[in-house]
Amino acid sequence: AVGDWAREHGFRLTPDAPEVLDFYAERSPYFLAARFDATAARDRGQGVGQGTPVHLTIPTDEPWVPLRILGLGRTAVEEVEADVFLLTEDRPALLAGGPGLALERRERASELLLDDLRSDQGMGWVPEDMWFSHLSLDTRAEDLDYDLAVSTTPGTRPSLAMAGVPEGQSRPVDDDTGLPWVPMAAVTGAVVVFAAVVLARRDRAGARVAT
Repeated sequence: AVGDWAREHGFRLTPDAPEVLDFYAERSPYFLAARFDATAARDRGQGVGQGTPVHLTIPTDEPWVPLRILGLGRTAVEEVEADVFLLTEDRPALLAGGPGLALERRERASELLLDDLRSDQGMGWVPEDMWFSHLSLDTRAEDLDYDLAVSTTPGTRPSLAMAGVPEGQSRPVDDDTGLPWVPMAAVTGAVVVFAAVVLARRDRAGARVAT
């Protein structure tokens, strides 16, 4: 199990970590582990609360956004708040495994945004035309037992397996569905801000995901 490997290699895990890691291991044989180097962070002048971005380009046929892991180490009643940003080649179909996720914006991405992304190292493959979607997450940690599945192929439903739940629990995320939004609640713990940019490109190399 991933949890056993992590402990054997000196990673400290929260009590709920093995269950969450197994949740993801069931869908993929691959995982990535990164160790925070406090000395290196201090040498770079980073302070408490500052993050270090990690840029990965991964071929995938079915883009998805891991949401459940945002509740890792939190008490059941703690609020988890996050923002999810998607860039896809076509208007995406979105499937969440539970409530608490609302679609805020979905529109053609601006040339300014795409040009800026394309100027970054290793990002020259970004297409000339893409869809931009912004979703907000606001739910209690105990209810965040799902992920967000994305389909960028017209007429193809997002994968239930990628949403991480059985069909009866899943629900589409769309500005036309009229699904109720989970009301904003007072934040009882630290706020998590999660920005995931999914850049899906269907070509012979498959879709690419950068997070």
